[in-house]
Amino acid sequence: MATRTRSGQQDRRVHLTLLRGGQDARSTEKTEPLSRTSRKPKAQAKGRASASYQPPANASARRVALDALDRIESEGAYANLVVPQMLARSGLSERDRRFATDLIYGTTRMRRACDHLLDPLLSRPPVPRVRSALRLGVYQLAFAEVPPHAAVSETVEVAPKPARGLVNAVLRRVSEAVAAGLEWPDAGTRLSVPQWIVAWLTNDLGAERAVTALESMNEPPEVTTRDDGYVQDKGSQLVAEAVGAEPGERVLDACAAPGGKATAMAAAGAWVVAADVRPRRLGLIRDNVARLRAEAEAAIDTGKATRAPIGGGLGDAPFEPGAVGGVALALSELGEGLPEDDPDGDMVVVGADAGHPPWRPGSFDRVLVDAPCSGLGTLRRRADLRWRAEPEAIERLAEIQAELLVASADLVRPGGVLVYSVCTLTAAETLGVDEVLAAERPDLVPIARPGFPWEPWGRGSILLPQVIGTDGMSLFRYRKQ
Repeated sequence: MATRTRSGQQDRRVHLTLLRGGQDARSTEKTEPLSRTSRKPKAQAKGRASASYQPPANASARRVALDALDRIESEGAYANLVVPQMLARSGLSERDRRFATDLIYGTTRMRRACDHLLDPLLSRPPVPRVRSALRLGVYQLAFAEVPPHAAVSETVEVAPKPARGLVNAVLRRVSEAVAAGLEWPDAGTRLSVPQWIVAWLTNDLGAERAVTALESMNEPPEVTTRDDGYVQDKGSQLVAEAVGAEPGERVLDACAAPGGKATAMAAAGAWVVAADVRPRRLGLIRDNVARLRAEAEAAIDTGKATRAPIGGGLGDAPFEPGAVGGVALALSELGEGLPEDDPDGDMVVVGADAGHPPWRPGSFDRVLVDAPCSGLGTLRRRADLRWRAEPEAIERLAEIQAELLVASADLVRPGGVLVYSVCTLTAAETLGVDEVLAAERPDLVPIARPGFPWEPWGRGSILLPQVIGTDGMSLFRYRKQ
């Protein structure tokens, strides 16, 4: 079976295998189960439809930022989806795009703190676009260190015309308050997170570590790029490294989308099955693999590469065009979806439910369960997640995570390794899940923790976001007796 690349040429290496299983709450995005908006199909559709965004002629960075904030707040659009699409169509210079990006994510992140400064100055709640304009101005004055004159006048210029007098008056009052020195009533307001998140992380991590973690996640994320050009948070790279995949081993990434960890393990020489239950998420994996392959092929064509570039993990192995960059997808119908069915490739993309895996017991040397979670370790990168999160979802997620982990344990061969990771810091989704596994699978024994920057966390490890500026991650590794 052949598929066609964007250039129209046939690519006989790409094949997507779907192994049917029941679809339930596990089919959501890894952090979307906490999202109020995830239960609003129309809002999601609007967020994804933002490719139609047409800014006015000569739109400024602040105008584009206000339009984006309006969609995030009023339409429920996901910031990480809507912002890149809008910026791509904005016509802004690279410098102005960077400024707009900071305005959008910064204003979204600091929403609660901005409202604390605004609300005492308002006689009644403003309409959503006016509130977004006010927040945009307050963010510049209180957090972005934009000169007050520019912050006020340029924000007034993009505000709705009937409200420009109000926006001007309120922002001038806020400017005076900032100059006099700000005082905050509590940590949640200062850090601009819901109070329940402060309380939850304080209970789980201790007050000092929780506050420092939240302060760290209010800083803009650092862009980290692997040797193969794949942009991936350093924390996720460390998880892939901690799996310990070795050349020739069979490895299952049971919740693989968007494919960053799976491609990193394939680059290490392992035979990788990248599985996920949701077709749209499988498409993300396939797109990322295709992009990595295309970039590697272009490097070969220009004489700039003679070694596999993905992760730099293939050592001195010669560069094989049939498995460009150490990643090739299987062509044939895969039966049980194991990479041995594809003699020329080292990665297959499979539609499968990790809670009801279709493979025989003992099929893999290593299994990674990078489970759907609350995502509270990713507040730095996902500025709007803090406002979508719901505390009651955490216990429900922990039950799903334990189910996925226990179901995946059978797939590991005796002597093999099971790895559980989540991009969150809650005890329920980490220590609590490990307690379930310990009770149900005593044959899985914890193995040595990785060193710095990981810290001990029960029988596993935790990576706090303040340590080296990454997402917050939790990791547990077991060997099957």
